[in-house]
Amino acid sequence: MSADYYSIRIENAIAAVQAQDIVNTCYDNTTFPNPFCSLFTRNGPSAGPATFGFNFLTQTQLNFGRIETSGIDASINYGFDIAREYKVNIGLNGNWTEKVNRFFDPTDLTNVNPALRELSVPEFQGTANLNIKRGPFSFGYNVQYIDSTAAAIAINIERIALEFGDAGFAPTYFIHGLSFNVDVFKDSTIYGGVNNLTDAQPYLSSSAFPVSGLGRLFFLGIRTKL
Repeated sequence: MSADYYSIRIENAIAAVQAQDIVNTCYDNTTFPNPFCSLFTRNGPSAGPATFGFNFLTQTQLNFGRIETSGIDASINYGFDIAREYKVNIGLNGNWTEKVNRFFDPTDLTNVNPALRELSVPEFQGTANLNIKRGPFSFGYNVQYIDSTAAAIAINIERIALEFGDAGFAPTYFIHGLSFNVDVFKDSTIYGGVNNLTDAQPYLSSSAFPVSGLGRLFFLGIRTKL
């Protein structure tokens, strides 16, 4: 068993900022204009009354105040034998994220942009696995848990209740997998299984989160030493 509490702060952080954060920070900063404002332009009156919004926006690496995060990583692993023939291993690994905060304005470190529970930043996530081995044959089962997050990258967690309500959140995911290995001859192993057993689909706003768009995937192969 193990558990680790972590607390990380990166000063003068350099990172890619999302489009919505670029626009928000341009107008929310204590100084205006600021470097975020130069990353987009709006349609002017000459574009006509029916045209509005942006005509240009650049997402790039930016230097801003800082990023900080904290949480707990924990794991439990246990192995035992059944009737001296079956070797069983059970593992649990989990993470609780306490916070993920970004400070885009170096001149005002009270202006925090929270990211926890935004897309790809779940509060809770973890994996569990079971492996049973008897002689040359082994069987494995694994499941990944991903807590509900905002359903799209443009949704900011601090405004999700006002703008979207419950519809702004994607469901909690359980992603299952099965695998097997059979040792054949002296230096060869046949392996196979299925990933994403229940054919879970990615978020409507993403092609690859929290699962691949390929869906359920079967695999079979052989490993050998020459």
